[in-house]
Amino acid sequence: EWAAGPLRDFIHDILQSPRARQRGVFRPAALERLVAGERRYGRELWGALCLELWFRAFVDGDAVRPSASAPRPSGAGGEAS
Repeated sequence: EWAAGPLRDFIHDILQSPRARQRGVFRPAALERLVAGERRYGRELWGALCLELWFRAFVDGDAVRPSASAPRPSGAGGEAS
């Protein structure tokens, strides 16, 4: 039931996007069935969503990278504490 709530539009936008369709990894009709029957196929839907987000981050280069000015935890980056 996790996909029936506020994540429903997000899931649809990601998995049914032109980019995901052009990738050709998933069959669009199969994804629609997963979304429609989420209670029964929650794990498969979660896996498809994670895989598409992984593609976007690591293949397409959409990953958010910390900027040089972002605060770092003390001792990060090889600095002595």
